[in-house]
Amino acid sequence: MKAKTKTVLIHSTPENVFAQVDDFSKIVMHMSKSSMMKGSKLKLGQLSPNPTGVGAKYRWHGKMMGMKMDFSETV
Repeated sequence: MKAKTKTVLIHSTPENVFAQVDDFSKIVMHMSKSSMMKGSKLKLGQLSPNPTGVGAKYRWHGKMMGMKMDFSETV
């Protein structure tokens, strides 16, 4: 299985970054809705006991544009 990692430097305070990352309505909810152009939706599962903050972890899986996808993200 191939893995891809990307690192981005953000010029902001940790408090501002976490306020944005922890608000799923702003950054990821569009991926869980069906779209005719993109194919089927992705399903979201919480992997960590804490839903927000440092260490919060989620798993996305499903199909997008005919491709199977399965990935996780950690704050």
